[in-house]
Amino acid sequence: MYFIKNTILKQIKDTIGKAPIESGGILGLKDNVICAYYFDKGDFCKIDEYRPNIKKLNSVINEWGNKGISFIGIIHSHPNSYKIPSLQDCNYVDVLMKQNRFLEKIILPIVIIENNDVQIYYYEYLQQVKDFSSIDVLIME
Repeated sequence: MYFIKNTILKQIKDTIGKAPIESGGILGLKDNVICAYYFDKGDFCKIDEYRPNIKKLNSVINEWGNKGISFIGIIHSHPNSYKIPSLQDCNYVDVLMKQNRFLEKIILPIVIIENNDVQIYYYEYLQQVKDFSSIDVLIME
């Protein structure tokens, strides 16, 4: 089970929740709490697929590492009818896990914006299982 700081949730809603569909960012974890978030202002201009700015995101992940924060996942938005990881998401995570064999798992939250309401659906991919499962993430004040 994971926890997410309420301040991080607000940042996500204020960035991805107000940006074009298929925008996103990365999440950082410390002591089982999602405590870091970086909104990727880079390569999200393609309408049907989130394209991370890998160079910038790797730099942020290195900065987090110096603070004891581990990369745990990629968050991005989908059109409101698609609340699960897409085929492109699955392929991207598969490549990411193969290139980073030290990663045992990654979370892939999907953000849906519907009638100005932002909902987040959380998924976890386990290297050992090689599949996604829906997970619960509790909000911390």
